[in-house]
Amino acid sequence: MSNNYFTLRYTNHAKAEYLYFKVSKNKEIQETIDRIMWELYKPSTMSEATIKLLVGLLLIELAKKTDSIEGYSANDYEKKLVLDTLNYIDTNYKTATLYEISNRLRQPHYKLSRIIKKYTELTFNELLQEKRLSKAAELLKSTNLPISETIQSIGYENLTYFYKIFKKKYNTTPKKYRDTTD
Repeated sequence: MSNNYFTLRYTNHAKAEYLYFKVSKNKEIQETIDRIMWELYKPSTMSEATIKLLVGLLLIELAKKTDSIEGYSANDYEKKLVLDTLNYIDTNYKTATLYEISNRLRQPHYKLSRIIKKYTELTFNELLQEKRLSKAAELLKSTNLPISETIQSIGYENLTYFYKIFKKKYNTTPKKYRDTTD
């Protein structure tokens, strides 16, 4: 298994906590996880008992690796998800989608969407639009690319829609913005 870490979630009343075990280079733990996965995907008559024993063995091996543990509260974990999402938008603004980042973060899209809104007060699409518009403004100031190419380079295909949202944000058209920002 190629994960960089193993996540263990435990619940203490209403507050969830997470422990990250950074064990991607630990051969015994990786082999145990692989064996558990094998038993789950290719069950046999003894799979249930085998899985219970392997999970016990996994927990023992993880307990031996206290130096590889990072702990997070539910709030910390949610903040990490938001930061990861913001980094994703910053890097992939041209093609970014909520579904892609939710898959990368292994979170349901509706849950990730709720968490993003909770911490930023904006939706994923609003954050993405803000990034694209700021990138468009930057390109309009720093390049001589035709406006249609600028729009395509940031991930928009509909010129009319882009002009509408750009004008709403900057109170001017992209051409006037370029001409007045020197």
